[in-house]
Amino acid sequence: MSRPVETWTPDLVREAIVEAMRWQARVPSKDGPRGISSGMPAIQMDIEDRLAEGWDSVVPVDELEAAAPIPVTPEDVSRYYEALCWPSEYLTKGGMRDPDMARAVSAACLAEAADRSFAKMLEKLGLSRSRGHALRDRGLAIISVRLSEKGVPLWQG
Repeated sequence: MSRPVETWTPDLVREAIVEAMRWQARVPSKDGPRGISSGMPAIQMDIEDRLAEGWDSVVPVDELEAAAPIPVTPEDVSRYYEALCWPSEYLTKGGMRDPDMARAVSAACLAEAADRSFAKMLEKLGLSRSRGHALRDRGLAIISVRLSEKGVPLWQG
């Protein structure tokens, strides 16, 4: 029988940051271009119109609906925002000033969230793979200790 986890671990920190990054990718941003879109309304066809045009009777899932943001509570938004700030807050401020460590943690989490290559991200940051992995692991451990010391509650779910 396993005991419930009462403190933050590096894996829990990584999972929280990855979840926050995935949420951030699905949320429309106020900054930057919205992408190319048409001013015309989407075409609405019933089954008879589809068959008359020689199309399949099965209506494909709209890509925009498939990638729609998952509704979250205001508490979730606050929690995600805090998690996105952890690498900067705990690894580059106060007595801890290691921007490479913060970049390695952020790159590792982004690589997992966006299904990208962590090795390629490390190369762009000018870090070797071994150094990047070491910085990532140490950074996640430091964040987990600081969160536990600060009494930040574990995420539910």
